[in-house]
Amino acid sequence: MSKSQKMLSVVVIAILVMVFTAIPAFAATYDRCADSLNELGLFQGTTTGYDLESSPNRVQAAVMMVRLLGQEEAALAADYAHPFTDVPSWADDYIAYMYEKGLTTGMSSTVFGSDTLCDAQMFYVFTLRSLGYSDADKDFTYAAAQEFALNSGLTPIYKENSFLRDDMVAIAYSALAAPMKDDSGTLLDKLVADGAVDAAKAKPYQNLFAAYASFIATDAAHPATTGMSGNIKMNMDMTYEGEKATVAISGKIKTQINPADLTDIAIDMQFDMKMSLPDGSSETASFASILVDQKMYTNADGVKYVMPYELSNIDMLVVQPTNILASQAENICYIIAATHTQNTYTISVDMNMVFAQVIGILVDMSATLEVDLADVGLDLSSFNMTLSPLVVEYKYSNNKLSSVKMDIDIDLEIEGEKIALAMDMTMDSLVWSDNIKITKPADADKYIELSLDDEALL
Repeated sequence: MSKSQKMLSVVVIAILVMVFTAIPAFAATYDRCADSLNELGLFQGTTTGYDLESSPNRVQAAVMMVRLLGQEEAALAADYAHPFTDVPSWADDYIAYMYEKGLTTGMSSTVFGSDTLCDAQMFYVFTLRSLGYSDADKDFTYAAAQEFALNSGLTPIYKENSFLRDDMVAIAYSALAAPMKDDSGTLLDKLVADGAVDAAKAKPYQNLFAAYASFIATDAAHPATTGMSGNIKMNMDMTYEGEKATVAISGKIKTQINPADLTDIAIDMQFDMKMSLPDGSSETASFASILVDQKMYTNADGVKYVMPYELSNIDMLVVQPTNILASQAENICYIIAATHTQNTYTISVDMNMVFAQVIGILVDMSATLEVDLADVGLDLSSFNMTLSPLVVEYKYSNNKLSSVKMDIDIDLEIEGEKIALAMDMTMDSLVWSDNIKITKPADADKYIELSLDDEALL
């Protein structure tokens, strides 16, 4: 993730942190990618559908690899054999093809390990081979296959406690957009050239991959800085029980970040807010917040208080998934559309997929840390949320990001109550510099000290 993406993620954390308390418990997350693979003839599912929530075995992973190699027809037409006694008849031709081509040697001379579950590392190895890389030729080692795969453009799988067909689909889809080892184009380009995928069906995906690759290259070339400042405006329309309220926020924001650690951040926000209520009345407020040295200094209409902000394991349940959310720019699976005109890129992000992925990570991390999400205010059972695609317009000037516009609609259901939100945010006049520094307020000693469990916060 580039420095500009990291810096913008800090802003997203600051403005939209409340959203993370209303994320639904999604199941499979990459169903849209499964649809795409199915459309291209690369994924067929099972007799009960895609079955994305089940764990794939070695046979299923091997079949996917043969398809990604563009060799399914060749495998089915060939008269190859294999020595394994545990391969189901429907997969014989696929495994025989892989054995003949030296792509697998099985788990022993007679056992392929058909029912052995496939893990992420194993499937990354299969997928890297489809991109022309070879562990036998020392392009990568099995032990370091995951790191090599991520550097080669494949989707990262953050969960530690499970590997599902859903994850397999994500890796396979991202492989289509990844460059071949010989730089001859993407894997999808190769499959089209080989006649393994219909050219007309592939064309929309090729266009998307090309535009998005251009955006990633432009963003990667963004100068590295530790500070950013700019103007920010946000508008939100909220409809509840047929009544509509609007909130308009405008102000300035500065961020300072340690590029090596997204959690090491400082933020300076100065905002004016106006809320228009359904009865025609309105309320205004001004506030300033400075997060520095693990303390949050807040001045709300003259009321000044400071609270500690320390990163514990519980905090990491929010910070780490947010970091992952910020790195969505590296995950082609989340991208619905991408266009490029001169210095402007417009990217549409599948936020339902993004947040479902975050939830999966939250659940996985809570299990690892032995933490009940409900105990830290993240009881997901009473929430449901549907999001429109997040449409983001990035404008660059002199190789630096100069403005960002975001639009999203959110439908929430909280304990049976329905709320509709329409949000847009603009950041412009962005300045990127190592000279931007954030310090505590000059009158910090006059701020009232509060603890996180202080009743004054209720």
